[in-house]
Amino acid sequence: MNTDKDLFTKKIIEQSKISYNKDIIIFGKFLNLNEQSILHSTKEQLMSDFLLFGGYNFAERQMVAFIPDDLYDLSIFPIMLLNITITNTKYSQKITHRDVLGALMSLGIKRDVIGDIIVHENDRNTYIYIFCDNNIGQYIIDNLNEIKRTKVQVQQVIDNPSNIDDLKPVFKIVNELIPSNRIDVIVSKAFHLSRDLSKKLILSQKVFINGRIVNKTSEECKDDIIVSVRGYGRFIFKQSNQVSKKGKLKVIFKFYE
Repeated sequence: MNTDKDLFTKKIIEQSKISYNKDIIIFGKFLNLNEQSILHSTKEQLMSDFLLFGGYNFAERQMVAFIPDDLYDLSIFPIMLLNITITNTKYSQKITHRDVLGALMSLGIKRDVIGDIIVHENDRNTYIYIFCDNNIGQYIIDNLNEIKRTKVQVQQVIDNPSNIDDLKPVFKIVNELIPSNRIDVIVSKAFHLSRDLSKKLILSQKVFINGRIVNKTSEECKDDIIVSVRGYGRFIFKQSNQVSKKGKLKVIFKFYE
């Protein structure tokens, strides 16, 4: 009996084969971290190269494109950016990421055609953005009228996401000293966990580096990687190439806020 992983692996191998044989670009769905990790681990079985892009820098959910050569413009990915505005803020309720996702699912939309959902709040307004497959964008615009009993309006954003302040990641910078750049040490220090718990998270396949599942607690981390830990958050790991008087590595954690 095929598992979900087997079926997914078979599908991406087939898409890669079509891309290579027909010399065309094949776009897949938005992949979660587990699926991205499977994709990376299956790289040797693929006939074509692939790219991952979520519509903006640092996206967690990313669409896969199988390409017949190494040159490709990310701007051609069939990804639409939608902005949701609350039509009557006086009577609106607080809206969360889960509320937005639930409203989309209630319309019969599958999760794999939806990328990242960003809910950004300031003192006066709530800004909601959805990255989605082009083929489902207009359906969302026409049918998503309410979230959590709050009336909303959806429109496509034409501007480049890199120009939108609400889509630019905000980081909390933390300087630390660590005895080594092993992943279990880094996760332990980043989230103030015991080394045993850090190792358990890794062995439970809850720790990712650049979308790839980490299987070894002793794996050494390179500079500028994105570490994601389910249930805790994610951060960019940076090495300063400096050592303390006691021989510890000086590193920087850039936590996504």
